[in-house]
Amino acid sequence: MAYNEKGYVDPLLTGFVVDYAANLKSGLIARQLFPPVAVDKDDAEYPYFGKDNLVLPDDNINDNEGEARRSDLSGTMKPIHCIPHGLKEGIDVRKNRLMDGPFKIKERDAASRVASKLLLREEIRVAAKVGAHTNATTLSGTGSAVGNFWKNSGGDPFAVAAAAKNNLWFEPNTLVLSYDVYLALKQHSAVIAKLGSSAMQVITMDKLAEVFEVNQVLVGAARWPGSKRKASGDATMTRIWSNLAAFAYVDPTDQAVTCGKIFLEKQAAVDVDGFLVRTWHDPSKGMEGTDIVQVGLASTEDIIAGDCIYVVKHALE
Repeated sequence: MAYNEKGYVDPLLTGFVVDYAANLKSGLIARQLFPPVAVDKDDAEYPYFGKDNLVLPDDNINDNEGEARRSDLSGTMKPIHCIPHGLKEGIDVRKNRLMDGPFKIKERDAASRVASKLLLREEIRVAAKVGAHTNATTLSGTGSAVGNFWKNSGGDPFAVAAAAKNNLWFEPNTLVLSYDVYLALKQHSAVIAKLGSSAMQVITMDKLAEVFEVNQVLVGAARWPGSKRKASGDATMTRIWSNLAAFAYVDPTDQAVTCGKIFLEKQAAVDVDGFLVRTWHDPSKGMEGTDIVQVGLASTEDIIAGDCIYVVKHALE
């Protein structure tokens, strides 16, 4: 393990956190919608795409003096500035020694708890990016018109889906639903009718993907209690994703056209993308000192092809 003035870089814990993040579900959808990609340094560049990047030249060689015209798909290179994010947790050495069973070894548990909070923050940032996107429609009013709310079987979700496809560069392969919209669509009369169902029809994410003609439905079900601890100790859990749907084209391939990316700066000390775990002992805290576990990552998130995601805002009200 490498040591610096801030403690040891722990490659084993770092590897654990990287694996933990890759397999963590719990309603988190950010990394499925915005596939992670590594950047080598803080001032790296990455291609962003718009409709102007998709050019279809004339393919008649005779009209170009016997030479084929170039047909390049190259996005506009823009700088990527990853932001350092980090949290730490202390483990009281004396109390840790007295704990029974698997709770005696706390470093891995602490690392996973801290990593889950960093991933929740990442989810919040991606949800905010999607919610602020301008390639969108905002529903309003009650009734059966296309632009009405989907609550209580209102509006026309399939007409909105058709409009989304007309406003996208490629056919969407992903439908993002906040949990409240997911529940509303499961009970929507238009969805039930589309499935040719009876009262016994069970509408799953796979069924919704089928009727909306996408490869996958992602439901943002994760909740969080807010940033500040209340004096009473009571926390109100709220959904990170709320009152929206989004039709998106997602391609995890590096430098491919896709709706968005999570950029992870490569950590040279441990040769992984994004996460870095450091540990050290603080003798000033507790009877026998406190072991500190800090998890950090350098990252940023962005929509890189605005025409590959179409957002339905205020889907319910």
